[in-house]
Amino acid sequence: MYQSLSLETVARNINSDYDLARLSLYQQNSDHFSDIQLRPFGIQSVAARFPEVSFFNKLHLPHHDLLPRWNEMLEFYGPRTKFYSRTPSGSGISKVMEQMGGRRITSYYTLMGELTHSPEEELELAPIRFVRVGHTEATTFAKLYLELFSACPNRLQAAISNLSMLHRLPGLQAYLLIEGRRAVGMELLYISGESALLAGGAIRPEARHRGYHRASIRHRLAIAKSLGCKYASAWTYGQNAAYFNLVQGGLTQSYVEDVFQFQGK
Repeated sequence: MYQSLSLETVARNINSDYDLARLSLYQQNSDHFSDIQLRPFGIQSVAARFPEVSFFNKLHLPHHDLLPRWNEMLEFYGPRTKFYSRTPSGSGISKVMEQMGGRRITSYYTLMGELTHSPEEELELAPIRFVRVGHTEATTFAKLYLELFSACPNRLQAAISNLSMLHRLPGLQAYLLIEGRRAVGMELLYISGESALLAGGAIRPEARHRGYHRASIRHRLAIAKSLGCKYASAWTYGQNAAYFNLVQGGLTQSYVEDVFQFQGK
């Protein structure tokens, strides 16, 4: 499927596929999530608005042709709504985002690797279990996710409903990391064709520095390999501990994006 493409292109494909798959899922369930609004601007840009959970207020795939409709887009988000967008670092569209009032808040690093080895052979013994999350555990998973990422503390129920919907997304697998009888971490894995995306993972602060995040990376790479994936991709905000754990797990930096924050009007 991706044989003639560069690893960067493969990484961009799987990341875009995950974003658009989630948008499509929410759109299909618009009756359940009546507050979620999706609106195209130009040939590829899609604005997602969900007032209850600011994390989902994103301008996806920004393109120069949305500029004539920029004020219309700001009005779509409204005066009290912050929204976010990612653009290739240092690119022309990134410079345009700054000119349009965007505040660059961090860098988004995408890492990529070919699954030419057998990660399942490299798994180290760790005093944790990986328990796959089903619909019945979706609320527990969502609460832990929001706690670990310090997300939406004042909009907990809306965020739980939104995250719980992700378990209906084809290709997505979610796991809890269990130490003894307690969940100490979570992880997400998204499969699309021959590619896998390590779509998110975190460990409770008191359980860090025990190798659990590295074990989580190896666990997901092993699943991807067993399902026939040839490529794996992951992302981090900044070159943090997760970034270096991913590098140690065999992935390399593919590209960097600027993350911009905007204010609607």
